Amino acid sequence: MKIITEQNISYIEPAAITIGTFDGVHLGHRKVLKQLRLNAKRIGAHSVVISFKNHPRKVINPDYDIKFLNTLDEKISLIGKQGIDYIFLIEFNKKMANLSAGEFIEYLRQFITIKLLVVGYDNRFGKNRESNFQIINELSKKYNFDVVYVYPLYINSENISSTKIREALQNGDIAKANIYLGYKYFIKGEVIEGLKIGTKIGFPTANIKVPAEKLLPKFGVYATITEIDGVPYWSMTNIGYKPTISREFEPTVETHIFNFSEKIYGKKITIKFFRYIRDEKRFVSIEQLRVQLQRDKEEVMQVLINS
Repeated sequence: MKIITEQNISYIEPAAITIGTFDGVHLGHRKVLKQLRLNAKRIGAHSVVISFKNHPRKVINPDYDIKFLNTLDEKISLIGKQGIDYIFLIEFNKKMANLSAGEFIEYLRQFITIKLLVVGYDNRFGKNRESNFQIINELSKKYNFDVVYVYPLYINSENISSTKIREALQNGDIAKANIYLGYKYFIKGEVIEGLKIGTKIGFPTANIKVPAEKLLPKFGVYATITEIDGVPYWSMTNIGYKPTISREFEPTVETHIFNFSEKIYGKKITIKFFRYIRDEKRFVSIEQLRVQLQRDKEEVMQVLINS
């Protein structure tokens, strides 16, 4: 997949396109992307995902407080795995926020000959998200492109959405989030130095610097697998303020990697979440913490054995 922007784009002709933020690139998104890929092949066109470097809602409402399922790099990687030819990344700004749906299509036509538009069930573009089915059909006739509508994907009578996945993660329902995503929710980050208290009690941890925009799941202890240089290791991960030993003012992510003793400061690692084990809590002594961590490790091992 080729990543293009206004600065490096060469005119694409012909193209089948879809438009969206695609946060999470979950199973519902992948249904849309599959239809884009198949229909592009059917008509002999390039498949092009139109997305944004920044989230439109953050421009329209700067006070909008939201964390995302993916960083931009993660989103690009996940979309690239779906066999798409191009992702066109747009810098969303206030001028763009005021474009009507028709004006946005006109903007895209500077760079792309649109032969087909794939529309997800909740996809809206243009000022105030105005592009309903009627408007899209009118635009398709005006600009001579076909439209393929993709209806929602349901699991257990509930349609999949990024919002519902965020809610599941914030509730510690990792199983539901992973099912809807179609992959294990993950956090990537650089390993930084911590207080080294874990080392003193037999549970050394890798402390992760997490991108500011990345959504952290509910605070607590998790069964995880940590990938280092592409190699997976069983691990248990704590997210929170470490109330027993430090009472941090900012939440931290630290993972204890089983049977691992290498120094990995400065490396970027990936933590994949399998199950929520327990709430974070404060213990009256370091020894009580150590005993609980041993219990946690045993439970985590059972989870991973059965995963």
